[in-house]
Amino acid sequence: MLTAIGAAALALLLMWPVITTLGSVFVAQVGTRQFALHALTQSRVLPQYLWRMLLPLNLCSDHLIAATKNFADLEAWICVAGALVLVTGCVFLWIKRQQPWALLLTLALAPLLLRWLYNITELMVEYRAYPATPFVAILLAIPLCRWGNRQPRAATAAAGLMLAFFIALSHHRSKDWRTPETLYAQIQRIYPLQLRVLNCRAADDLRHENFEAVLTRHAEFNQRLEEALKFNRGSPNRVYENWIAWLVAEQCMYTDALAQARSPALARQSLDVTERGMNQLMLRRDLSGPVASHRCAYRSARGSER
Repeated sequence: MLTAIGAAALALLLMWPVITTLGSVFVAQVGTRQFALHALTQSRVLPQYLWRMLLPLNLCSDHLIAATKNFADLEAWICVAGALVLVTGCVFLWIKRQQPWALLLTLALAPLLLRWLYNITELMVEYRAYPATPFVAILLAIPLCRWGNRQPRAATAAAGLMLAFFIALSHHRSKDWRTPETLYAQIQRIYPLQLRVLNCRAADDLRHENFEAVLTRHAEFNQRLEEALKFNRGSPNRVYENWIAWLVAEQCMYTDALAQARSPALARQSLDVTERGMNQLMLRRDLSGPVASHRCAYRSARGSER
């Protein structure tokens, strides 16, 4: 018991700077509607983190998660209930003098539950589960070791099969990371509406001065953007929020390519059309995007004129 208490004290000491920083952010945000909706969204992605730590399938370097936009999202509330069950389990284990198990479960959940305490624009990224993964592995290894004491051959065979399975998964996943293009293709296969993939492809093409590819792909971007906006209009409880930043980035790069491959005049005309479209979509609530787009594109156009 003293060992468990000492480990808990050490963990608290190491996490104290993070806790104080998050505490100040929490105090500023708690009680707002946006904070509550963000917590509901994070509750929905919690099961995705947990099952991927146990069975790492459908991994993705750029998840696209629709945010919960109201309190009628039943799935989110079910996930909140599940999270409360897990937290209650930690308390129950501690009360029942199972402190090592309680501590391991707490350390496995804490990195994921911390995301509930402050608003973040990236709703799900897999590296947030990395700090929790060692403790999940220990939780799984303990019963496997106990099984090995009773039935060593069966337990060794099971461990070997698990190892072979994870090696095969790792080899399969490594194929997606061979080149940027294979990675982009894998992301888009899982999330067809992930517009940031098209941003990345456009940025790569600009670096290689492949301007025509940027211009050609612009129509695909607009089509997928319309599909995302259609989802936002039709979904009663969910919304894709990051498309504004991706639209601004796309217009920046499209205008750069247009100024280089065609003319600065066409680039300016494209900016005017984009601004009118933004106004129609009521983006005046976030002027930073259109302003950034104007500055980037006009800077490119002026450079081409020289």
